[in-house]
Amino acid sequence: MSPTWSAMPISPDNDFDGAPLLRGEFVLDEGHGPVVRATLHATAQGIFEAFLNGRPVSDDVLSPGWSSYEWRLRYRSYDVTSLIQPRSVLGIALGNGWFRGRLGWSGARCLLRQ
Repeated sequence: MSPTWSAMPISPDNDFDGAPLLRGEFVLDEGHGPVVRATLHATAQGIFEAFLNGRPVSDDVLSPGWSSYEWRLRYRSYDVTSLIQPRSVLGIALGNGWFRGRLGWSGARCLLRQ
């Protein structure tokens, strides 16, 4: 059975060369109680590294891995239960990877069929 969840895409405010850093904060409701389970699902058109409260969510590098962006986006799921705090900060470091990076002999970029 496939997981049922939804997401809203996020991106840097401006397009530029380099590795954008995305940051978002969230606060648990007053009286929330202990977090029993928390999972981060993340993907990118390119590669990413995720941090929660300044700590990496895993040992992964170059996630989510190569994909044929025309057809699908791979994603990774991380158990972040132990990293959640009443006030938390999620940080994502983005890299160009295979989507926006310069690839091949000609140095082509954004290799997504239009």
